[in-house]
This record gives sequence, structure tokens and C-alpha cells, in this order.
Amino acid sequence: MRWKAVLPAILGLVAACGATPGIEIRAAVIAMPAGPATAVYFEVVNNGDATDRIIGVQSEVGRAEIHRSFLDGGLMHMEPVSEVSVAGGEVIVFEPGGLHVMLLDVDELEIGQTATVTVVFEVAGAIDVEALVTSYAEIAP
Repeated sequence: MRWKAVLPAILGLVAACGATPGIEIRAAVIAMPAGPATAVYFEVVNNGDATDRIIGVQSEVGRAEIHRSFLDGGLMHMEPVSEVSVAGGEVIVFEPGGLHVMLLDVDELEIGQTATVTVVFEVAGAIDVEALVTSYAEIAP
């Protein structure tokens, strides 16, 4: 009957080990062909009420930066982004032609492989996600 006394403490530790409740990263993929640079796409879901901000990204397969693509004068441009706000209840999609994570100086990758990408939030902290390497043709709209 010691378990009755210890169980609440164990459950509290388990809850503290996970990411902040409400932040979820789904459907992470790395585009192929990789070459020395490629992109990572995913969805960030904030199921909570409070706004959080993505303040960085990291990867085990190359240098990672948040970028945004945009059309200007009929030409596609890309620029680095220092942070991305995710309001409570909001879904932010990192996709071709918009927000994405650029992987630079990429190690050799193969379709079907997975690689860890870490998305760093101001409040939620670092959240690791396994991104599946897949052909760009399967990702592009």
C-alpha cells in the first residue's frame, strides 16, 4: 500500500519529463534529393491556450535554420526567420513555398531513413521529432 503514497509523485515526474502540454509536432519529413542542402517540413499544433514561440531548430544531419519562402515580383525568394509564434489553438504548417527548416551541409541521406530534428520553443523547450526522408515529389503540392 506504499504505492498509493508514491503513485502521485511518479505521475508528476512522468508529466514533467514530456514536452509542455499542448505543443505537438506532426508529419515531419525531410525532402530528397538532399545534396548539400534540403528542407524539413512539418506541422506545429498548439493545443494549449497560451502562445509559444519557436526560437530555434537543430538536427543531427546538418546545420538547421528556420526560413520562409515568398513571392516578390513573380520571383521566389527565401529569407531566414529568427522566431515563429504559435498562438493557443493554432496550427502552423511548415511547407514548400512557405515556412520550412533549411538543412545545410547535410550528411548523406537515403529515402526511408529517419533523422532527428529538434524544434526549440521559448516555453515548451526542446522537442525532438523523427523526420522521415522522402522524395520531394511526394511532399510538393
